[in-house]
Amino acid sequence: MAQSSSTSSSEPRRASRWPKAALWCVVGCLVVTGLCWAGVRGVGGTQGSTVLLVGDSFTGNYRFAEGDRLQDLLADQLPSPWAARNFAWPGARTLDILMQFHKAETLVGDVERVVLPLFVTKFNVGSNYIRLDKRGDTLKWLPWGEDFGRVYERLSTAERKALLIHQMGLLVGFYDLVEYLYVEHLQSPNERAVMRRDPAHRRARINAKNARRAANWDTYAGDVATVNESQAARDLELLVDTLAARQIPLLIIWLPVGNMDLVRETFTPRAQANLEAMRRQAHAWTKARGVETVDLVDRLPGAYYDDFTHLNQVAGNQVLVDAIKDWIATPAPPGLRP
Repeated sequence: MAQSSSTSSSEPRRASRWPKAALWCVVGCLVVTGLCWAGVRGVGGTQGSTVLLVGDSFTGNYRFAEGDRLQDLLADQLPSPWAARNFAWPGARTLDILMQFHKAETLVGDVERVVLPLFVTKFNVGSNYIRLDKRGDTLKWLPWGEDFGRVYERLSTAERKALLIHQMGLLVGFYDLVEYLYVEHLQSPNERAVMRRDPAHRRARINAKNARRAANWDTYAGDVATVNESQAARDLELLVDTLAARQIPLLIIWLPVGNMDLVRETFTPRAQANLEAMRRQAHAWTKARGVETVDLVDRLPGAYYDDFTHLNQVAGNQVLVDAIKDWIATPAPPGLRP
């Protein structure tokens, strides 16, 4: 009986340790996240003016070694006190790009100008468009305030749930640092190594994807209204409005759909005509919203490309850098920061 009593009396004490352990776990996560945030902000914060590069893997430049990346070339060639930061990531949708801006504001501080290299086909997304990459975890960077409300009202019920869940995910925000280190020191060097070897199975996969892409453009039947009504365009408009409200100039660099030498070789005349129509529609979208643009569709030859959509020649990055330098040297339009 005594043994039974002793056992039963110890159970409540053991159970009572769980809430305390959970509390210490939360505190520990907050401390680690806070230290990581302070470290990144301390190292990454800039004293001068920051030009922010946003977008997907094209902008992310993962096929280039340090020193040859877009942000490295730009930083070396910009006049003082400008600094260049790149917050792009692979697979980013247009709503993700808004989150990249908010992430930069959190980790770097004030941003003076934003540059978005964008494929002219970004709005041709089809009926199964997924608005957020990485299962929506980029929503954790959305700050509470006016922007939160504007984005929240445009989300579906499932996306709103994801927003609230991922906002709580900042508790383990140190995971972002781990992910960054993995991409920077493991994934990117491996991608460059595979690119240089260019094994047969990789080239076969690229060729098959190009064939599907060419076939898809045979059936494109969009117009300006299609572009305006696309979810990708409406999400990009959130970025445009956010930057305009902060008086931050935005430059959209229109990129070709990919390697234009391959387009001319593998796309039918009809597909090429549809692609050119999409180019005009994309230009019309930015012109209607007063967004500054530069068109590099005809200035990036196929020799600069690794596969259909990614560059592997520094000369290609330099074309973008020259366009950005010219833009920064030009005074901003009235109502925007100089």
